[in-house]
Amino acid sequence: MVVEVRVVLESGGEPGSVAVATEELRRRLEGLKGHENGWQEVRVEPRTGGPPTQGAIGDIVLGFVLGEVLPATALATAAYVVRAVYGHFRTQPDPTQRAVLSEPGLHIVLTPDMTPEQLAHAEELFRLWIERHRPGEAEGE
Repeated sequence: MVVEVRVVLESGGEPGSVAVATEELRRRLEGLKGHENGWQEVRVEPRTGGPPTQGAIGDIVLGFVLGEVLPATALATAAYVVRAVYGHFRTQPDPTQRAVLSEPGLHIVLTPDMTPEQLAHAEELFRLWIERHRPGEAEGE
């Protein structure tokens, strides 16, 4: 079973900064993908409805193969994603960037100034979302 999570980068900075940052984060997540992380696909899809001043912007889509994620590794998978995005912020000159992990039933906002406690809470929310979408869990088995 494959489910997808959209990673939407936003910024209050220069209009072109989101497109550049999206590509940099896509490369970071592409380098981390693999069986042990749960996500097998990283792609960018055009964002619709954005302000014309921002130009062409895309959102990162992570394709998760949740049948391969055991309950014990759900937290590690969530931590990989959250920490990869947070690590991305540390390489960016734009302190106004933020990322939203979103899909139905999931809305997690990540910012560069999050505390360790806030990061742990984001990881826990994402872990719970992953576990709800594992085969058998979604059907109530």
